Amino acid sequence: MSRSPGVTRARRAGALLATALLAAGAALGGVAGQAAGATRVARDGPSPASRSTVLQGLGVSAVPAELIFLVDVSDSMSPAKNNLYPTVRQKVLDFMGALAQEDPQDLVGVILFSKPSANQVFQPGPPDPNFWLPETPQYTIGTDLGFAFHQAVEILSQAPSTIKVGGVLLLSDGQPYAPKKDDPVYGGNGFSAPGWNALRVSVGNLPMTVTGYDVPLTNNTSYTANQHAALSKVFPSVQTLPGGASNLGAALDQAKLKILDSKVVSAASPDNGRGVQVSWGGLPGAGGPPLDLKTGHADVTVTVTARTHRVPLYLSGLSVTATGLPVTMKANLPASQTLAGGQSKTWHVRLTWAPRASGLTWSGRARTVRGHLVLKAAVASSYTPTLRSAYGYTAFSVGGLSGGESAEFPATTAAQWSLLDLLVILLLLVALLTVVAGGLSWMSGVLVLTSVDEAGGEVWLRGPRQSVRTDRLVDIPGRLIVRGSPLHPGGRRMRVTLRLNGRPPSSETLRSGGRTMAAGIDIVHYPRSRHPARPRAGSHGR
Repeated sequence: MSRSPGVTRARRAGALLATALLAAGAALGGVAGQAAGATRVARDGPSPASRSTVLQGLGVSAVPAELIFLVDVSDSMSPAKNNLYPTVRQKVLDFMGALAQEDPQDLVGVILFSKPSANQVFQPGPPDPNFWLPETPQYTIGTDLGFAFHQAVEILSQAPSTIKVGGVLLLSDGQPYAPKKDDPVYGGNGFSAPGWNALRVSVGNLPMTVTGYDVPLTNNTSYTANQHAALSKVFPSVQTLPGGASNLGAALDQAKLKILDSKVVSAASPDNGRGVQVSWGGLPGAGGPPLDLKTGHADVTVTVTARTHRVPLYLSGLSVTATGLPVTMKANLPASQTLAGGQSKTWHVRLTWAPRASGLTWSGRARTVRGHLVLKAAVASSYTPTLRSAYGYTAFSVGGLSGGESAEFPATTAAQWSLLDLLVILLLLVALLTVVAGGLSWMSGVLVLTSVDEAGGEVWLRGPRQSVRTDRLVDIPGRLIVRGSPLHPGGRRMRVTLRLNGRPPSSETLRSGGRTMAAGIDIVHYPRSRHPARPRAGSHGR
């Protein structure tokens, strides 16, 4: 079949439209509606990629789609009624011509439908403006959408494994009409027939993402709503394009752009949320000695790998910190790093910290602690804003870091103190205090004790404490105890305790050279320099 001038003009128009769209995308930086000069996602993030960059980077031109046109050929489409079929036929062929030039890898099939017995199926093939479609099909009464969907899904289920995007384009001028007598599986009022639910399950089992495109041929809102409801019953994703035969060319151009969006989503989906893999090398203790925190430095390697296939990733705010260790580590890393899909980058990192010995152990030997290294970074991509705003892939995310925390490793730190050393020091302090207290409480001079019966005696004081029997001092059985005061050395103050038989115990404080009464006994202290006489034979010194 020869190529008509109208087909040639349509192909040229399609090519010019595609070129204009790509040029506009590049001029806008790839983000629809973005203000002039607003070229960065964030202050330290990458600039949004243009549409053409995303398409090329994702290899969208190599992503094939399989499109099935459902063309209504019921009686209302005939020349005797609305005469819509000739227009639809020509626009479909024009569409194939544009695809043949822009997306020759796609497959296109056509189903002319009315009632099941009159449907005509053209199996998918490469887009061709000379594709044969009948000038005048068999016009019958009926608009059995369910059976037409069934045939489209069956064709899509046999698509080559390379097909990742599918589309079903419904071109109809009326609402669904299929009496149950003509189609017991999908016919009847509404969608109560048993075949509808099973058809949606079949769509869910297809090895590709399929979108239903509603391309109504009239502006009748009731028909448009019913057609959209039928598509939504079967296909999870439905797009409604401008209605009316006069807008059919523009509607199919929009469908082409929507199919392109689907291809972009299909190409980018394997990279959604993949993020960056982090691996560590040269960690202490891995077949070698633990990390010695007294040195103040250590060398390790860290490798970052983009887990995406095609989407480039951008790392910023790179830093390495340590957890579980009694030091604060620093590392010199680049301010940012861009990774192509699947690319790796390895850094030899010098870790530094303030050398220190810390802690307390029983023996004073080095103690072992265990810690981790943690790589932190913000992960972004220049593709993300373009995918979300220009191609409607709002769910796309680059993901984050995986394996940012290293395996646990040992480190040693010298103890500043030994418990044994502290115990020895404590014992020495106690001994020293004992000696000092004993020296400060040393007493001297003479105590003269006299009872009411004029019985008396003397006690010469030597040392911090003295205890003597009172039998020969005051002729009363008992004991005298004298203690010096470390707070008042030299005998300037002492504690005198008398325990005499038949009398309650009594304790009094006595100043040097002073006088007191305890348990009815008069007690006088004479310093040596002031003692009135030498010790008598009855005096006691112990």
